[in-house]
Formats: sequence, structure tokens, C-alpha cells
Amino acid sequence: MTKYKLPVHLQELPYHKDKQNCNKCGVEFPYILEHFALNTSTNTNSKVIYLRTDCRDCNKKMNQGKAKAYKLAGKPKTPAIGTCCDRCGCDPGPKKTNANEANLVFDHCHKTLVQRGWLCDNCNRSMGMLGDDIEGMLLSAIYIAKTTNISLNTVSEQLNKLWN
Repeated sequence: MTKYKLPVHLQELPYHKDKQNCNKCGVEFPYILEHFALNTSTNTNSKVIYLRTDCRDCNKKMNQGKAKAYKLAGKPKTPAIGTCCDRCGCDPGPKKTNANEANLVFDHCHKTLVQRGWLCDNCNRSMGMLGDDIEGMLLSAIYIAKTTNISLNTVSEQLNKLWN
């Protein structure tokens, strides 16, 4: 079995919780590195250790799906510098590893493996954390609307406006 190690700055911290159900397969595992990889986006200045929400096996399958989707799309080149995110429209600037390429990531449908576009890191991570599906996105919008007293009619009008 592979031995996983925490970065030095996290080694003395407790884990965020004791158990975790994988958000992909639903299996409950102990909340440890052997079952879940470190969540690199949530451990900055944290007092506890956060791990990913998908187990290592599901994460491996997801990465294999990404590789297959990338190949099916014809292995497209990362867009040139100045290209904006297909979701939010921001210009993310250049990649750290290649000043001629935009800092965008390949986005694809996890079910059909069809490429959807190129996203900035913030859009890609936030969509993934919300489930990478319409239901997850809408549940968040409904939550915000309900907790700020925005009517369903107003939400529908905004959706129609954004759609067009």
C-alpha cells in the first residue's frame, strides 16, 4: 500500500472530521490520506486538515475520464494568452509554466466526455465543488434566493436574461 505524507506545515493539525462518504461512489471511509487526497484549495491558513470529497479510486477514474475526453476532443492546445474563461469571461493571465498560454483548464462533461470549453481555475473549482451538474448549481442559486427573500419569479427572470 502506498504511504501518503502530509506537508510539514500540516503534520501537527487534526483532520476536519473522522469519516467521509465519497461524493462519487457514496462509500464511507475513514477521513485519512489513504482514502482521500489532500484538498489543496482549502488548507491555506487552516487549523484542521481538509481532504478531497471523492475517494482516491473515484478520483483516479475521474482523471482517466479527463484524459479520454481530452483525447476524444483531439488533444486541443491550451488557448493563447488573452483568451478569456468561457464561464465568467475573465482573462486569467498566463500560465506559470508557459507565458504564451492562457491559465485556463480543459472542461468536459463527466458523463458524455464532450469538451464544454476552457475555464479559469476559480470557475472550474467552484463548479466541481457544487457537483459539476445543473442540480448543484441551481441548489446554490435557490439557497441564496430563499435566504435573501428573492422570489422564484425574479430568479426565473434572471435565468431567462442570462440564458439569452
